[in-house]
Amino acid sequence: MSSIVDFFANDSSTISLAQARENLPFLLSQADVPSLIANTNFTSSLECRLGFETKLCLEICGHMSTAFANWPNFYTCSWFPEISATLDESNVTGDGIDRLKTIGIPRNQLQLSSNISSNIGNCLADFCQYSEQCQDSDIYHSCARDSLFLDNGSSKALNRSAAAQCVRYGVCGSTAEINPDIGGLGVVLSLLVQYSISLLGIFLHSIFYIRCQVAQRHIRRTSRVETMDTRLIEAERSFNSHLGSLTSALVEFQKSQCFFSATLQIAALIVLPTYLDQVRGKDQILLRLTSANAFSPIMLTLAHIDFLGGRNSWYLLFLSGVSFVLGTATYWAASPQLSGAAVNAYLFYENPVAPIFSCGNIAPFAPCFNRNEFFRYGLWPQITGVYYDLPERSGLVVWIISFLIFVY
Repeated sequence: MSSIVDFFANDSSTISLAQARENLPFLLSQADVPSLIANTNFTSSLECRLGFETKLCLEICGHMSTAFANWPNFYTCSWFPEISATLDESNVTGDGIDRLKTIGIPRNQLQLSSNISSNIGNCLADFCQYSEQCQDSDIYHSCARDSLFLDNGSSKALNRSAAAQCVRYGVCGSTAEINPDIGGLGVVLSLLVQYSISLLGIFLHSIFYIRCQVAQRHIRRTSRVETMDTRLIEAERSFNSHLGSLTSALVEFQKSQCFFSATLQIAALIVLPTYLDQVRGKDQILLRLTSANAFSPIMLTLAHIDFLGGRNSWYLLFLSGVSFVLGTATYWAASPQLSGAAVNAYLFYENPVAPIFSCGNIAPFAPCFNRNEFFRYGLWPQITGVYYDLPERSGLVVWIISFLIFVY
């Protein structure tokens, strides 16, 4: 953090808008606030809103349900008390002042500023006491009241640095659990089993074919002319027998996985509408995996049965088509970056109810989710040691290949 402070202390007037948004998430406990206020790039990074509608921060920051509604609100409200106090104490001028007036951070808001600092600090401290995951985290001390408040004599100010650490690792670290409806072990294992059996079928087919070719070459080298044709026919018959048994097994497997996948996709589509605006990065990946088991292993098995096994079935084609359509629906619905279907959802996340009076009886999770632009500010907690990234390109490639196989 000290390097960031030094960076802005050197020349805060040259901060770009991108740097202001990405490097100023209330981490600068020693920042020169009058200099920041004079910087239009910094003031442009402040905003309060509900959904797509811009609101005055006077209205937003006084209520926990709206202050925690999304990351920009939380980010701006954390600055509100110190900015308002600085406006009272100094003669700051410039375009930055006009911007602050526009978004609703005026002078002479001592009582409101005190309430905002108290509300944010108490909410974070009480939530961490309520959450076992927060209490078990290494950063638990940042969520203690002694850390969250700075004693300024007659009043207490919010320690933005401690609050940032508390939100990043304490509050957001408590959201690490994967939604059990879409992230159960059985869903992941089913995909692995489907892929394994599909690939195993191709492997066995290759083994049978290679074994037949080797046997035929051996017959041609060692057999007499009068018995060669008979032995070659027997080798070919053995290969066809093995291939027929393998294809029959794959047909039964294809029926089973089509019925299972269709049921799974219907369940996922039922979950999606009510859960989409709360979906987390890991959950979204699992939704994509859930959709994948309805088209990639199914199309792979169908291609094997048709192309390699030489068995055509309109019934199998119909079952595979139903699964593919349902899987495609789940795939695109779970990917707002590709479809735009959920582009509005991330702005309308509603925090779940929690028995925390100082938080307005909600859990202050909204700033944690990528749909609330948490990734935009580079603060998603990496406490698990695993970085989750949506496989957009690879997933799209798999879907396109599966689609082309189905069309063919």
